[in-house]
Amino acid sequence: MEKKLPADPLALVFGIISIVVGSTGSCCGGYLSLVTLGLSIAGLIIANKSLELYRHNPSEYSESSRNNVSVSRVINIISVSINVIILGLSILNLFFIGFSILDDLT
Repeated sequence: MEKKLPADPLALVFGIISIVVGSTGSCCGGYLSLVTLGLSIAGLIIANKSLELYRHNPSEYSESSRNNVSVSRVINIISVSINVIILGLSILNLFFIGFSILDDLT
């Protein structure tokens, strides 16, 4: 009997939550993207470990489970990219706010 990979539902949930929360949290300054970045990195690591399990013993796990983990891996990669961009823009925003405060003081 073929079974599911360990990351089959979990990595997909991590990826979806991190995309949704990260992109909606960007309107609040983007500081929430640090949390969602960690969540998507965790999902990516879990998905990669599960795919490695599948590569070592493909007959033990179902093909549909491998496809789900592969899709969740792609979603987590996209989520990491989006959250890195949002986090970079928030840091850049803080940088410019700091300079504008210093400019007002002088």
